[in-house]
Parts: sequence; structure tokens; C-alpha cells
Amino acid sequence: MLKLQKSKPIQFTFGTTLALALLGCGGGSQAEKPQCPSAIESATALAMVNQIRAEPRMCGAKAMSAAPRLQWDQALHAAATAHSKDMAHRNFFGHTNPDGLTTGQRATIAGYGANTGENIGAGYASLEAVQKSLLESAEHCENIMRPEFKHYAVACASNDNSEYGTYWTQSFGSK
Repeated sequence: MLKLQKSKPIQFTFGTTLALALLGCGGGSQAEKPQCPSAIESATALAMVNQIRAEPRMCGAKAMSAAPRLQWDQALHAAATAHSKDMAHRNFFGHTNPDGLTTGQRATIAGYGANTGENIGAGYASLEAVQKSLLESAEHCENIMRPEFKHYAVACASNDNSEYGTYWTQSFGSK
């Protein structure tokens, strides 16, 4: 586990689903827990990730080509929403929940299939903030730029009684 220093340690873990399932998180202060936006507009979220993918970029030391546009997927959104809510309400942070359910299993249960990848983040009050943090991490940036992904969804859940307050899940997939 890597620890990066900001105002509070930020923990990153690393897992695999397709070839990589990646994780990013941030810290909110214990006194002021961030809240998820009242609604995440799917068109806005999709436009943001597609704008990122439209240009070649450096993900750490790795040059990544521009990637094809993604399409919003409701089944991936259901899986992302369920995972964000689960992390917020059971106060854990990881790709595998305390019952052992994995990224691919969640996507399959939601009707998508297991050919997926995932970025998760905690402690951010906006999609822009979590996306910026993920792009600053080479592994997470690579996951966002993976050309084999065709579909996308993102969700956030809040719980003031949890460690980070907000829990974000970005789901990617290719059927």
C-alpha cells in the first residue's frame, strides 16, 4: 500500500479485474465531511471522461494514445451505485466488499458482465476533484485511458458517520 502525503495520508491500493482494476482516494478532514453532489448528470460525467480520453496524455512515464469515446451504461451505473453505497454505509474502502464481492461480480449481478475495470475514490466533494486526483496517479490514468473499454458510469454515496464521508466508484467495461 502506498501512502502519499497531503494534509492527511491518502491510501492507494491496487487490484485487477480485466487487466487492471485501479483505486484512487483522497482525504477529507474529519471535522468537515464532504457530501456527494445532489445529482451526477450522466451526460456531464460522460462528457468529462470522453474529453480526457480524446487527447493523448502521459500517465506517469507511460505515453497513452487518445482512446475511443465511451458510452454511458445503466448496468455499470447500477454496479457503481451499489458499490459506492456499500462502502459509505459499511465504512470500508476497497474493490472487494467485506462479503468478498468483487468488481466483476458486482457488474455481473447488475447485468453487465465481468469484463470491467474500476477506479474508486473517497473524501472528494465533486466529480472534478476525484477525476483530477485519479489522473495524477499513473495507474488510475492508464485505467481511464484504456482503449478496450467501451462503456462507463460513475456514482457517489455519502455517509457523515463514515471515515471519508464520500465514496466514488468509476466503472468501465467492454462487452
